[in-house]
Amino acid sequence: MIIGYVQYDYEKLPNINYLDRVIYAFAEPYVVNNKIIKLGLEGDEEKLLNILKLKELKPELKISLCINNVIRNKDNKIDGGFSAIASTHGNRIKFANMCLELVEKYNLDGIDIDWEFPTVPWRGNKCSIMDKQNFTLLLRDTRLVLGDKYSLSYCSHCMIDKFCNAYDSIEYVDFMNVMCYDMSYGEIGRPHNAIKYNSCYWDIGRTIKKLEVNNIPFDKVNIGIPFYGRNNFSGQKHSDLYYWKIQEMIRNNPDKYKVKYIDSIPYLIENEKIICSYDDSVSIEAKIKYLKENGINGVMFWECNGDDDKSTLQQAIYRFSKQQ
Repeated sequence: MIIGYVQYDYEKLPNINYLDRVIYAFAEPYVVNNKIIKLGLEGDEEKLLNILKLKELKPELKISLCINNVIRNKDNKIDGGFSAIASTHGNRIKFANMCLELVEKYNLDGIDIDWEFPTVPWRGNKCSIMDKQNFTLLLRDTRLVLGDKYSLSYCSHCMIDKFCNAYDSIEYVDFMNVMCYDMSYGEIGRPHNAIKYNSCYWDIGRTIKKLEVNNIPFDKVNIGIPFYGRNNFSGQKHSDLYYWKIQEMIRNNPDKYKVKYIDSIPYLIENEKIICSYDDSVSIEAKIKYLKENGINGVMFWECNGDDDKSTLQQAIYRFSKQQ
């Protein structure tokens, strides 16, 4: 399976020739006094409608809607978020029915849940030590309401069971999308997305070991590939760079910007200093080969805006995924 995320403010449509499923990001929960009020699309509805029209070109294409825990809409405000929603049976059932209303309204194929992350107060949202077990209950109750007609999936941290009870949760979902990027800082002082990174406490290899420890069926796993490189999370210079932007920088100033490969992963170099790691066709080939050798055939990427106008990265994922 090949899954591509497209964000609500996209400028490029995903290239559906290379995809099995598109996940549209995002809708967000409106929570007031720890009670779920509604789910609202982020950005213009027309953006989602344009994605749905892609089915006219490829009827077998699946389209899911991703619901996240970040508040972006101006008429919404930070409250209890997913932590509050998942904490009571009433909230969970109400949330699940809102999901069902959305998939029926827009003729979607499924719901994807992006709670980053249970037990963590990210971007001001509340959290609880009970979030891990409540997340499992949220998936359970959402599956109950959606039934088997619609797919249910969730975004997983690369450490698999750090923020959720993966073993208990996996039975309620069709698949999990593992974000194997922005991984822990190594000696380069930057988030990375390497296959193996011995000096750092996490990499894709260790993700696979965690999946094995938690008895996660590999046919329910999609490993994430980023269409960007990240230098920092502070919004400073080179905070994050789309793949197409990195190529533009190298092309326009080859004396200043260069590429160095370490174990098949490209690193952008500025005046002999590492800016970030990222992915290109070389690293995608290496990653997919590694995943296949370990029994994983599912790949997802975040997100299509990062690709160039030739769909270089999407083509690479498709080509190497389909190779025998």
